[in-house]
Amino acid sequence: MLSLHLWAAPDARAVSGVLVLLGGGLFATGVVLDLLHRFTDGGFPDALLTALEDGGEIAVMSLVVAFLFAVVADGHRPRPGRRLGLLMGVRPAPSHGAGEPGPRPETRAGLVAVVPGSGRQSASSQP
Repeated sequence: MLSLHLWAAPDARAVSGVLVLLGGGLFATGVVLDLLHRFTDGGFPDALLTALEDGGEIAVMSLVVAFLFAVVADGHRPRPGRRLGLLMGVRPAPSHGAGEPGPRPETRAGLVAVVPGSGRQSASSQP
């Protein structure tokens, strides 16, 4: 899966990066809160952790479904910020000033992929 992410187009890499972050949220609510829940004996902490665990899983899965619907049905492509984009392997395309020409057609999506191990960049393209 990691190799598919690393060699994907920049916009697909941004989508998979968001899905990894949402998967981390699902892990936090489903596994970490469940582990904490097992250490409670009952009462208010037990009820609170039950609500956070179940509600958190439902909320994160709702975000996953909404995000995937936006990607598939509406053509949404996330535009990660500088730091988050570097973690995902995608960084924003260079911005252009007021008097400069606009972006080249191959950078319309505003993302530039960093091709692993080659030291070169490939720009994303949208039809």
